[in-house]
Amino acid sequence: MLKKMQLERDELHRRLGMGIPSGSLMLIEGDHSSGKSVFLQRLTYGFLSNGHSVTYVSTQLTTKDFIRQMYSLDFPVLTHITAKRFVFFSIVPLLRGTQQKDKFIRKIMTSEILYKKEIVIFDGLSTLIKNNEGPENVSDMLNFFKRITGIDKLVIMSIIPKELDEEIVSQMRSAADINIYFSNKATGEEIKHIMTIKKYNGAANQYIAKTTFKVLPKQGIVVDISAVA
Repeated sequence: MLKKMQLERDELHRRLGMGIPSGSLMLIEGDHSSGKSVFLQRLTYGFLSNGHSVTYVSTQLTTKDFIRQMYSLDFPVLTHITAKRFVFFSIVPLLRGTQQKDKFIRKIMTSEILYKKEIVIFDGLSTLIKNNEGPENVSDMLNFFKRITGIDKLVIMSIIPKELDEEIVSQMRSAADINIYFSNKATGEEIKHIMTIKKYNGAANQYIAKTTFKVLPKQGIVVDISAVA
């Protein structure tokens, strides 16, 4: 079964194989401001618009900032929150506080409320585990995520690779069924984002390995169809 995220305004659905296979572990990589979060926000709204339920965990935005960001891209989510199809958790207060950060992985694995929806998104997971978690703990987390995907759920995690040890990044890439890397390209005064699919196990349909896009207010992701796929 595929998790559909089709919106009439862009081609992202088709370029990702007409949907993401249920039971997948998906790794999103890229540097700061490379388009990872906007991509995850677009996926979130697409999933919700196609009848799926989503939990979104952010290390970067408060709830207020997230909702403002979604509406700036014309991704209205309040009706989905009211309908209890969408739940947003901000980890920002914990990161600003004095709580021990070395317990975040254990909290991720023991917080059952995070896994009640069909799709779970961890935006900025590397922020939670950098400098605080070793390869063994990360391996435990990935094995836990695999058990979650084993009951037909989709787990998506985004990281900034340079924030983590190479061994940990390698573990995450190996465990992922789908691996997508984001980068930027300057064209004159315009910044474009490049989405490169490095791995896509279980794809149900043909997908496009490389997609160039820009982000516009009230439009969201605008695919550059003139770019070479």
